[in-house]
Order: sequence, then structure tokens, then C-alpha cells
Amino acid sequence: MNETRHVSILEATRQLQRLKRAGLDGAFGFVLASSSSYIALRGQMPLAISMFLAGTFLMCVALWVSFRKVVCPKCGDRWLQTAMRTQASGNWLYWLLSIDTCPRCGATAESLESHK
Repeated sequence: MNETRHVSILEATRQLQRLKRAGLDGAFGFVLASSSSYIALRGQMPLAISMFLAGTFLMCVALWVSFRKVVCPKCGDRWLQTAMRTQASGNWLYWLLSIDTCPRCGATAESLESHK
């Protein structure tokens, strides 16, 4: 049997790696910012402020990358924004991870693999 593996449009254009990286960066930023209060309680206020600001900055950058850089290479549609705007709150992530055509221009995963 020759089974073909389903490739989502995010995988075909390497947008999935960008989305995963932004998620990890955002999670690390959250840990950094939230652990700053523990450092502040220990009396190291300059370090705590630096940690909080760095964590907040990292979370903001991760959100910006997710919203602005996960796009269709052909038409520029921002897929994360489209998913959150058009899908139900419990379904947007599943929809985003499983789409195989661009919702705006109809480009397929196969046609966009050359845009890696």
C-alpha cells in the first residue's frame, strides 16, 4: 500500500515551525515574567524588574510573530488571525493546524511547498 501523508499548509510552508517557536518563546517569557515576583520577594528588585520586562517583551514579540508572520506566501492572508476571527473559540486551533488550502486564495499545500 502506498499511503500519501497529509501535509497541512502550515507544514508545507514551514509556518508550523514558526508557530511552535513563537509558542515556546511566549511560554518562556511567561515563566520569566511570573517568576520575577519571587525574585522581588527575595529583595533583588533590579533583577526582578529586568526579568519582568524581558519576559513581557518576549511574550509581546511571540504574539507579534504569531499574528503577523504566519501568512500565506501567495496572497499574504494571516492564517492565525483568520482562524481566530472565523472559527469558534474551541475550534480555531484545530482548524488552523488542519487546513490544506489557503482560505483566501485557495492555494494548496502542494503548490506552496516551493515557497519553503
